[in-house]
Amino acid sequence: MKFLTFLIFAILGAAFVGGYFLWIKIGSEDGIVLTFTETQIEERLDKKFPITENFKEPLPVPLPVTVQAPEIFFIPDSDRLRAKITAEIDAILRKYEATATFSCGIRYEPSDHSLRLIDPVVEEIETSKLPKKYQEAVNLLATLLAQRYLNDQPVYKLKDTDVKDRTAKLLLKGVEVKDGLLVVKLGL
Repeated sequence: MKFLTFLIFAILGAAFVGGYFLWIKIGSEDGIVLTFTETQIEERLDKKFPITENFKEPLPVPLPVTVQAPEIFFIPDSDRLRAKITAEIDAILRKYEATATFSCGIRYEPSDHSLRLIDPVVEEIETSKLPKKYQEAVNLLATLLAQRYLNDQPVYKLKDTDVKDRTAKLLLKGVEVKDGLLVVKLGL
């Protein structure tokens, strides 16, 4: 009986001490820190690409456009990253390729506990042998592609089975690129 009482107090004591340290970790200034490499984010996005879709607007005639998986590049000392998307436009007699580079922010979505790309802004568009009369349409298409395939795109979802992740669902405290990594701080 003494052994059972001792065992119960030992388990309760361990649970109390573990809970205290978990509370200290989550409530600390840094909270929980998640880090990602460019490759890790690309791998999460790769699952959704390539995508082929017929675009009627802003192109002069409806054409199939195939969008490849974006390449991700971190912007040092900022809270944004770059995504480079290549799209192939099949103009029946000829195929054209356009590459657009966007900068995007990161947002934490509490409803599904995910980190998402947001606010894509076109920085540069490169085209290969595209007639000048279609340049404006391609610029509009790049903006449309960014809104459709980058804006609000999840790049990481917290797992319910991970105790550390479960406690971090409340607030995004900060995002920054540091030492070649995307550093995301979550906490209370």
